[in-house]
Amino acid sequence: MAAYIYLRLSASSGIDAVRASLWVVIYNSGLALVSYYGSLGTGVVGYPWDYIIVALFSLAVYFIAVRTGYEPQELRAYRESGYLVEE
Repeated sequence: MAAYIYLRLSASSGIDAVRASLWVVIYNSGLALVSYYGSLGTGVVGYPWDYIIVALFSLAVYFIAVRTGYEPQELRAYRESGYLVEE
């Protein structure tokens, strides 16, 4: 993970790429916790609640990922050229 962050920060748009990819770390850490404490792990969180937590957590991380995403110059140029169909 540290090597990835170092390599991405050394690029010209590195800080944007690291910020846009932090949701992956958050999501994997949250799923690991719910898996460990959920009904298929230690059982601290019971059956229906662990799945509800995963669903709500996934929805929250989805909105975080969409909000922290960025548009690279190549994609912006492609979109502005008219080749990309907007819905």
